[in-house]
Amino acid sequence: MIRTIPLLHRRIAVVAQLGCYPVFLLLACIFDMSSDLTNVLALLGVIASSAYLYYKTGLWQFGNAPDEQVDERQIQIRNQAYRFAYMGLSTLALLFVIYLTLAHDFRWIVPTGNLLVWSVMTLVLVLPSAILAWTETDV
Repeated sequence: MIRTIPLLHRRIAVVAQLGCYPVFLLLACIFDMSSDLTNVLALLGVIASSAYLYYKTGLWQFGNAPDEQVDERQIQIRNQAYRFAYMGLSTLALLFVIYLTLAHDFRWIVPTGNLLVWSVMTLVLVLPSAILAWTETDV
């Protein structure tokens, strides 16, 4: 049985899923919070939004299924999501390098630690499926 989620709810879940680690990373830097606390809170947010978004919806399987299990239209949609995902990742990586360069000169906050690593890992793993969740109207 496939569960359907309205587009607005899926978009809110995508923002929560992709925004948890960056938001808690920013809060940890600004308020000098414990990294253990922020790691746990961000992880709980990612798990909750991911479970809501992907549990019995078919979105995760659609984004990661082998070509033999999907039709030609789905392959094209999935490949487009992957293309957007990795263009976005490349752009974010470039912007992050530029930020790090400027942060050293202007003494801005430089994020470090586990939250940064987990932010990148979450982004890499879920971005194609998150793009599908954001754009597909008939899920």
